[in-house]
Amino acid sequence: MTFGRICRCAVVLSALLFAFPSSGSARDGVGGVDIDNNRVTAGSTANTFVFTYTADDAPLRGRMRFVVPPGWTRPQAANPTLSGYVKLGRRGCAGATRLSGIQGRTLAITAVCAKGRSLRITYSNVTAPRIAADGYTFLTQTRANPRQGSPAPRFLPLTRFKQPVVTVIGAAVDSYQVTTTSLAIAGSPFSLTVRPIDVYGNTARNATGAYYANTMSFTSTDAAATLPPPYTVVPADFGTHTFRGVVLNTPGLQTIHVSDLNGISGESLPITVSSYR
Repeated sequence: MTFGRICRCAVVLSALLFAFPSSGSARDGVGGVDIDNNRVTAGSTANTFVFTYTADDAPLRGRMRFVVPPGWTRPQAANPTLSGYVKLGRRGCAGATRLSGIQGRTLAITAVCAKGRSLRITYSNVTAPRIAADGYTFLTQTRANPRQGSPAPRFLPLTRFKQPVVTVIGAAVDSYQVTTTSLAIAGSPFSLTVRPIDVYGNTARNATGAYYANTMSFTSTDAAATLPPPYTVVPADFGTHTFRGVVLNTPGLQTIHVSDLNGISGESLPITVSSYR
């Protein structure tokens, strides 16, 4: 193959790549979902969420999958007094729109929604996961009804920015986590990190959702230790602060203890202090 022919092949290949972009509305599911409550506390109970699906970019006459992520209460439609109860409400979509079944964590919905019309999924008496995370996605996919004689189209997820996402934040402070070295040389400085945590081990938040903040003080089993002075946590710490220049001077097993004005406390694991330099 000549150089010119190779170049021509490369040009044709490039043209094909640009002709078929890697993403676009043709590859996205129809519509978008909004949530009435997109932030809850880890381990909290009796939460209710309302997810509003709208066929905003095209009509949908087909099926929808709505998946509850792991860690959340398993959905059920049998008993409204029990946890995880889900119900479907039509807010303009046709009467044929219905919840057609639940398999595991996946809701199957038959949807007949003209462009601009909506339906609502109410998910009630829900316990949030114990692990805090910026975004739990309730994956939503749609599929149009197949045309006669055509194979069934595949389910397509809604575009990323139209997926329903719920943030789980840390719960109330339970203790301080003190992280530092397990080996130290007497007289040599090292650092330690203090993080207020909830009962599940997440970075703690207060009642307003802000990171827990208070003035903390330090003590040690080493009476000759050089420890940080009392420190008041600031918003820029995002709940966690690292202290440098900590020095233990007495060989043996030592610990560092932290406590605050509210009586919340924590302690490091034992630190083996050696006199060797």
